[in-house]
Amino acid sequence: ARVAKKRKHEVHARTEGATALAVLHHRPFDDKINFFEATHTYTFDGKRVKESVTKVCKLDPTPFDGRKVVDNLFSTWKKQGPKGEHYERIKNAASDEEAKQAILASWDAARDHGTAVHEAVELHMNRYPGPEWRDNSFITDSTDPLIKPDLKQLDQWAQWDGTKDLVPLRTELCTGWVTVDGVCAVAGQCDLLMWDVAKQQAVLLDLKRVRSKYSLLPTERAYGGKKCPSGPMAGKQCSKHNEYSLQLSMY
Repeated sequence: ARVAKKRKHEVHARTEGATALAVLHHRPFDDKINFFEATHTYTFDGKRVKESVTKVCKLDPTPFDGRKVVDNLFSTWKKQGPKGEHYERIKNAASDEEAKQAILASWDAARDHGTAVHEAVELHMNRYPGPEWRDNSFITDSTDPLIKPDLKQLDQWAQWDGTKDLVPLRTELCTGWVTVDGVCAVAGQCDLLMWDVAKQQAVLLDLKRVRSKYSLLPTERAYGGKKCPSGPMAGKQCSKHNEYSLQLSMY
């Protein structure tokens, strides 16, 4: 009897239980690269990768300081009254400091909300690794009631005619640029890679949550109209659309 050889590389996933696609569509590159969620770092052949796609593609080099942003804009938000997005937090707070802390907490909650949506998508695509992903609701892959509106939108997207020929290939796929010396200079993770069976081509998707007042269109202006000081996007708006587009082109 022939005994199957044990794969040297253990299949990992950012979300527990979401490994079906990595097993079905395994690449030799998977055996070399690893991602560590806690530190958001990568290793290649056991050596830490110095740069990530997210860091390289950050158009605005100024580090984000949430507290500084809140302190600078708080008086403006107070003047906006009921029409302001932080009105309820400011009105219900016992002090300005309490209101500021509530605003900062809301930003952390939005980040966690986005992570939960990503996890639900990852679970869904691995649970239904073929065309049946369109016939089953994303909502069944999460017990979090807060993200149900997001998952309803994903259900609507799944029924869009443009997805009828798509099947999932990989979720949270680690990628990297390896030099001729065998060193991985930059690494990143693709949210979702799919295959168009009709066109016989790969389709790369990046999942983003955006407030309704934002568009993520090419015409979107960056905050304060800020433009990129250098790099391949020099002179262009430091907008999220441009930043995410650059990330996708690197993947």
